[in-house]
Formats: sequence, structure tokens, C-alpha cells
Amino acid sequence: MDELTELAIKYNTDKWGKHTYTPYYYDVFKDRKHIIKKVLEIGTAEGASLLMWRDFFPNATIYGAEIDPERVKLMDGQERIKVFQCDQTKEQDLMNVLAKVGEDVDIVIDDGSHVLEDQVFSCKTLMPHLQKHVIYIIEDIQYWYTASKRLAEYQTECAPIIQSHRIRKDNRLLIVRHQGWPK
Repeated sequence: MDELTELAIKYNTDKWGKHTYTPYYYDVFKDRKHIIKKVLEIGTAEGASLLMWRDFFPNATIYGAEIDPERVKLMDGQERIKVFQCDQTKEQDLMNVLAKVGEDVDIVIDDGSHVLEDQVFSCKTLMPHLQKHVIYIIEDIQYWYTASKRLAEYQTECAPIIQSHRIRKDNRLLIVRHQGWPK
């Protein structure tokens, strides 16, 4: 079992168990874990994945964007974690978060509403402002092919996911990068 999956189990995040994302994430990020400086996750729930990312990326600040004000308060005072209230369906909310976090984010993970229109809207709103090296990941995407078509100005790929004992239609990640970004 890889280090990231162990952290997912430790903090009880749905990125392992309900879903099977952590082995993929580990393969993508293991060689860059010490150089990642900023991670932004849209949709924080109770903060389990924020803690997982904080422990996995020892030199990063982990930012969260969360619609529920009570959940925003849950992470107050946590080392290297900052959470802002944000409705991912509102351009101004997304831009306010970006102004606080900065455009030099290394990784964006959308684990927010899980509604295709919201996922595409958030990506289209944020990506033009993010640096060319960013990796933008949409989690729990059922209609990845439709999203790819709507995000045609970017490189997209549906990540291969390790199948679990549960077959879930939403056990998919859509990876979005700026054009010209090497795979």
C-alpha cells in the first residue's frame, strides 16, 4: 500500500474506500511531493483530504474552498491549511479565493458539487488565471467525455482508476492541463 493511501485511511477520506483515487494520485505526485507549494481543493467536507494533502506535501500550503460556513470553521488553526467560503457556481467567489491563494497554484482538485455544469464552470473560470504548470483534477465525474468536449481548449484525459469491489459510475478523475503541457 502506498503512502498516500495510508494517509487517506488515517484521515478517513473518501479518496480511498468509497473511491480508488489515491494510487493514481500517488503515482502522479510521488516524485514531486517536495516541490509542490500550493494545493487548492474545492469542496472540503470535514477536512479529511486537506489533512491528507498536508501530510503528503510537506512543503505545501493546502487551501480549501467550501460552500458551508460551518465546514469552513472546522479547519481553523490547522497548520498549513486555510479554508475560504466559496460557492463554486459563482464566478466572484472563485475569483475571491484565487485572489487570496494566488495564481501560482500547483494542483487544483474539484471535489465540490459533483454537478457537471458546476465542474466545467469552475474549471473554465479558474484555468485561464492559473500558471501553465497547474494540474486541475475533477473528481467524481460521471460524464467525463462531455466535460472533455466542453473543455476543448485544454488537454484533458480521464485517469485510469483502479476498480474496487464497488462499481461506481462516478469513480473517475478528469485531468485538465493547459495546451502544450507534457503528459
